[in-house]
Amino acid sequence: RIVSVHLKAMPMETKERVRQSMEIANDLKSNKDLPSVVLGDFNSFTVDQSKQAANDVDLILQKFQTADPGFQRAEHVLPYTY
Repeated sequence: RIVSVHLKAMPMETKERVRQSMEIANDLKSNKDLPSVVLGDFNSFTVDQSKQAANDVDLILQKFQTADPGFQRAEHVLPYTY
């Protein structure tokens, strides 16, 4: 299963991006039998930009890992990309 996302933009919308991520994660959790790839525009921001307790990528990843502890983030060298 391929899931394409385009989460809410703007640095002050972290809570909405996390909420959207949780909805997606819950949907994925409902059918763990299918391998899944989640990709797209996560509109992630750093702590300095969003003024949240953690970087968006970490907050979003936590939500996906709550639904599936095996969920992993693909590492890469590009900054500000999830």
